[in-house]
Amino acid sequence: MNGIRQTAVVQPGGIVEVQSAELAEGSMVEIIILSDASTEASPYPLKRTTSS
Repeated sequence: MNGIRQTAVVQPGGIVEVQSAELAEGSMVEIIILSDASTEASPYPLKRTTSS
């Protein structure tokens, strides 16, 4: 069994997308979603933050 770790932003309607070249079409996978409800999604998910 192999693992793929990704983070994602939940889209409207509760939709979460997972895409990976490591996933073979038609293969069976098990999905486990861990949600940090105390964290709001950033409007700039790829923007780095710097501390001064």
